[in-house]
Amino acid sequence: MSQLHFDQNVENEIFQVLQPFVMQGQKNSNVLADCRKKLGAMEEREPNFANYLALIYSRPFPPQLHESQLKMLLSLKQLSGIKLQNILKKKELNRDQLEHIKYCAITGLNSNQDQVSRTAASIISSFIKKNGLDAFSNLFDILNEKATNAPNSLASFWCMNVIVNDLTNVLIEHPSKPVLKIISICYNFVENFGETPNVEILNEIAEILKTLVKSDKHDLFAGENEIHRFMNSLDIMMRIREPTLDENISSMIDILIPYPEIIQGKLDSLCGYLLNVVKGGHEQSGLKACSCLLMMFTKDNLADLRKVLYERNFLSFLMPTIVDAMLLNELAIQTLEAEEEEQIHPSRLNHKPELHGVQPGQASYVENYTGDDSDSDSDDDFDVDVLENWSLSKCAQQTYSKIVACFPEEAIRLSASAIDESIRHQYWVRQYRGLLMLGILSSHYQLDITHKLFLNNLNIVLSKLQFDNPPLVIMNACWSLSEFCPTLSKMEVFPHMMNSLISLLKHPSNRVQIGALTALYNIGEMMKDILFHNDFYPNLMHAISEGLVSYHKKTLLNLYDLLDMMLDNIEKNIRNHPFLNDILGMLIAHGKTRNRSSSSIMHYFFIMKKIVKYAGDHITPFAPDIYQLSMQCVWYKISEYDEYMKNQKSMEPPITAPLTVSLMCVNEIFASLSYAPNDKLDSIICDRNASFYDALFKCMQHDEGPVRQTVFGIIGDLAKFKVPSFARIEPKVYLEVLIGVLDHIVNCSIQQPTAASNAAWAIGEIALLIRDNINHYMSSILQFLIPIMNNQDALPNLRENCAVTIGRLAIVSPKTVSGWFSSFIMSYSILIIEAKDPDERDQSYRGLLLVIQNHQNQADISQALVFIINALVRYDSGSLVDDVNNMLLSIRRAYDSQTWNKLIQNFSKDPQMVNYLSNLN
Repeated sequence: MSQLHFDQNVENEIFQVLQPFVMQGQKNSNVLADCRKKLGAMEEREPNFANYLALIYSRPFPPQLHESQLKMLLSLKQLSGIKLQNILKKKELNRDQLEHIKYCAITGLNSNQDQVSRTAASIISSFIKKNGLDAFSNLFDILNEKATNAPNSLASFWCMNVIVNDLTNVLIEHPSKPVLKIISICYNFVENFGETPNVEILNEIAEILKTLVKSDKHDLFAGENEIHRFMNSLDIMMRIREPTLDENISSMIDILIPYPEIIQGKLDSLCGYLLNVVKGGHEQSGLKACSCLLMMFTKDNLADLRKVLYERNFLSFLMPTIVDAMLLNELAIQTLEAEEEEQIHPSRLNHKPELHGVQPGQASYVENYTGDDSDSDSDDDFDVDVLENWSLSKCAQQTYSKIVACFPEEAIRLSASAIDESIRHQYWVRQYRGLLMLGILSSHYQLDITHKLFLNNLNIVLSKLQFDNPPLVIMNACWSLSEFCPTLSKMEVFPHMMNSLISLLKHPSNRVQIGALTALYNIGEMMKDILFHNDFYPNLMHAISEGLVSYHKKTLLNLYDLLDMMLDNIEKNIRNHPFLNDILGMLIAHGKTRNRSSSSIMHYFFIMKKIVKYAGDHITPFAPDIYQLSMQCVWYKISEYDEYMKNQKSMEPPITAPLTVSLMCVNEIFASLSYAPNDKLDSIICDRNASFYDALFKCMQHDEGPVRQTVFGIIGDLAKFKVPSFARIEPKVYLEVLIGVLDHIVNCSIQQPTAASNAAWAIGEIALLIRDNINHYMSSILQFLIPIMNNQDALPNLRENCAVTIGRLAIVSPKTVSGWFSSFIMSYSILIIEAKDPDERDQSYRGLLLVIQNHQNQADISQALVFIINALVRYDSGSLVDDVNNMLLSIRRAYDSQTWNKLIQNFSKDPQMVNYLSNLN
């Protein structure tokens, strides 16, 4: 800092530029523009401009200032600090300049003026983001000093609020040492607050701990001391009894969910705190924390919790609060009734009841997909929070579900009368919530037909399936009844219930449709053949056919989930079942009329792919239509992606999952028709879509790994099935792309290991197809395959596919591959043992035999002999048994008995191997 020269005239000039803005610039755009222009000119002219700002910013206030003077100087300091942040973000400063700014920022941080401290913290944060954590090596010392000597100060608050909060996401990616330091500093603050802690800082600390722990990259409880300090901090926060802390205390309890053993000794204080929160009128925070607490326990470790809850009469006090919250208050009921009278659809309320069957977006193939504007859902367009206590109701619902799971007997004893009363209540909203509680109870408690709560209300619940009931009531009645289906199936009312559920698929409300679909899904899950029963199947398929045409996107997703479950129930039996013709006829007709931009198109092709897989060669009559629909989607998504690549700045990236799934569907068609003459595939490819290969080669260039992975699989299959049109294509068109993917993996430029795995496998299939034409690319291929295969940190499947491909290359050109012998033979010999596909295993071993036969350097073979023998001995079945045995015999005869016996000692841990090799003659 001493090496920097400062001119008082420059500092005065900055003051003169800033003063007009302080006085009137916020109301005068011309003054603001003039101020920016002059500051910009000074920044260009004066190399130490940032440091002048730092001086102005950090200089102490003169004594005895008038209020107007103080206000002006504060504004000047704040403006100079903000300008300094901008400079730090965009300019490269030398070491002396940075050291001076650090000094000034620390000085400003210790100011007794709130705005100055806050801006100083922001400057420090900007400094670290730009120059790294190591550039501000004394940061942790500063924070620890604040935690120890001034935990309640303004500087401490802004340290935690700005510096640490801003850096939390940066720290998540760092090694654990800085993170553990920050956690320790947080504990220091809490432990040094004394009798009057700063609640705002406590909230910041809870936020920081929550963020760091939920990153899943750092162990908050790395040792006994850390556990003790965390629990001590939690105790201090609970004792303060500050309502604004309740939300973050709940989050801290949430952190403990994976560690039930830690809180065994704290159960009493935790439960006492939660009761006090609920009694104090903070039901939502209390119920959320209760839910977190209950999540820590299963039937195997409930004893301690049960003891504490009974001693405190916890459930007896808590359950009425939960029931009241779940059943909604009178004001909420009146609000919903008013909406009903005004003919606003009650299911427009943007409340998502917990349907305990299949959920939209539940399956893994849904997670990365979002909706679009092409489908409308009229039932979900209403304001998000019509009811003030809706969030409280959701917290109560979650807590009730956990109590039922942990303490079913107590739950039914304490809530049965409320459920019974609600189901019979005059207000439909109360009926709806009562049915929700009944469903939760039955899903965990497994009520059967002998239970009086069920028997007393069975006919009432069944009556709620009538079309003229409010949609939310029908929806929860559907779900509640589906939970009883194993016992209901033995009763005379079961056929009536099933037909009622099927008829509700045609109800005009999306909510009712989703409720009925969810119920049928639950029933199909529990009773696998019931939906195919002759009494229900025809009506169900008719309703599904209409639903495919009329349903909006969210309902359609639930319908696809139902079809998915039915397919899994019937699996390969679909080949001889009417369901195959019925469902494919509906889906093909549906696919020809639907919008390819629809948000549910991915799910459509996921279902289609599964049908093709289960149907096998029975798919033949439908294959051309399915192929055409799939390729239409592929081309639509390709054009969408091309448009994005041209206009990246103005467009959101398109969702690629539908492209991947439609390509997978094409791949399944090829696999299903692999039995047929190879010109059968050619006729589908060429007659239906002459640009098939153009689409494949475009997808090979795609940025997304899943797209490339799928299309490389298709390329490999085309070579495997020897499709004539593919064999006629110049190899360089696709081989250079496949080799490029391996290059990226070796050089770590793009990490797409699953795509690279399929690329490696496809190269092997292509080698077997084009034979000698692969020779031109052999060296390029091997220079990437071998390092990947030798890398023990690489994806196992990727390494195995590299080994299989090296074996296939050896079959085509054994002399070329044997030239690389010493660089791959050890890893290769280990990996081919694990090959699962019989053909790939035989080809890998044939490659091994050919490489050994063609390699002239006996020393190389001797060096790897243990690995080679281990691989050969473990080939115990297949078409090469005689060839492998002959190779083993020739190896044995190449060595005298003394050398051979010494070699056998390498297998001393495997007596069977030793015995086999000892008797090999």
